[in-house]
Amino acid sequence: MTWHLSLTNIAGIRHGEAHIESGINAVRASNWQGKSSFLAGIQTALGTATPLTEGQASGEVNLQTDADEITIQLERTNGTVSRSGQPYLAEEYDRVCAELFAFLDEDNEIRQAVRAGENLENLLTRPLDFENIDEQIADLRHEREQVERELDRADKAADRLPDLQQQVTSLEDDLEELRAERDELEEHPSLVKPHTSVV
Repeated sequence: MTWHLSLTNIAGIRHGEAHIESGINAVRASNWQGKSSFLAGIQTALGTATPLTEGQASGEVNLQTDADEITIQLERTNGTVSRSGQPYLAEEYDRVCAELFAFLDEDNEIRQAVRAGENLENLLTRPLDFENIDEQIADLRHEREQVERELDRADKAADRLPDLQQQVTSLEDDLEELRAERDELEEHPSLVKPHTSVV
């Protein structure tokens, strides 16, 4: 597996590219030669950082893998950097795990907490919050599907309602006629035809 990474206006790198091979890759250079900026470019491709070069309005990271090509574009608008494009780590859960447990640079929250002697529980369990969110999303989708099915049944019932209402009206009319006939027969028994039987 070989990754080809191309960077434009990412952190301290105006233009640069590199190949990343399978296994352990070491980034070596003297101070202020772009080591951290190169790692920031990898983080941008994976979806955990947006380190646009200071003073630049836009930047780009292109990552070519054996299976795919990913392009992330950064834009600065009103002092805020936004990202467009689908990063290599598509799921928020994966990006949180990478940010906490893979990118152990000076800005890593776990390193900072260890250095300050703080409790790590909230940081270590943060990915579980996203798992719970995924479960809640799945539950809500299931509930929405049930509601949509019920609405569909209600719509079909509403379509049948005029015909059913017409049948009810017709039956009520027939019932009224029969009641009128009954009342008339009760008032005038002589109108009742005698019952005859044939032997």
